[in-house]
This record gives sequence, C-alpha cells and structure tokens, in this order.
Amino acid sequence: MGAAGLVLLALAPDVIVGGIGLLLASDVAFSVTRAVSVIWVNRRTPSEIRATIHSFLSQAETVGEVVGGLALVVTAQAAGLSAAFIASGAFIACVGALVAVLRVRSKTVDGRRVPRCRRPTENTAHSE
Repeated sequence: MGAAGLVLLALAPDVIVGGIGLLLASDVAFSVTRAVSVIWVNRRTPSEIRATIHSFLSQAETVGEVVGGLALVVTAQAAGLSAAFIASGAFIACVGALVAVLRVRSKTVDGRRVPRCRRPTENTAHSE
C-alpha cells in the first residue's frame, strides 16, 4: 500500500489525488508496518532482550532512512521529484517481494521453520 501511495503521489494530476497518495503512503501503510513489526518482535523475543532488540531495530531503521533519503535526494536532483517518488515506491515493492520470496524459500510458518517429513506425535510433542 505504501508503494502504491508513493507512485500515486508522484503521478497525481491534482492536489486531491496527491493527498490520497500521501495518506496511503504515510498514515496508513507505514503506521500499519510499524505496528506489525512491533507485534512480530514482541511475540518472538524473550522479555530479557526485547528492549535491546527494539532499540537495535530503531537504530537500523534510522540509518536506512538517512541513507535512503540521501539516495532519493540525488535521484530527485538528477531526474526530478516524481522520479524520486516512483523510485521509492518501486524500491518498497521490490523489498516486499524479496521478503515474500525469502519467506517461502525458508519454508517458515509464523517465523518458525517447518520440518519436511516429520510430524509431531503425541510422544514427541511433550518431550523435553
């Protein structure tokens, strides 16, 4: 949704359509992404290190914003603001597709590796 919002903003013929693109890109897509990532980390991280993981991810996100922002500035200066928005939307879409492909290839379900032929039995499900 964020990628579509950025492309809509880049190609907006008027202020109304641009506003809808901006709303999709910033308020809806990125807020949902942030909430889902916090929930995902909370469910998979032991409480003893959860704050450290959230801090690390926040720092990584900030570094990505700075580096990505600089790349978009160079793109905007070279090809224009619309091209920078389209490039940003394309990058977000590519990263989403990459995550989906990697998740399928790793054969995970809800972040846990799925064994190929083994099924948990009553005896092995409760063993330690």
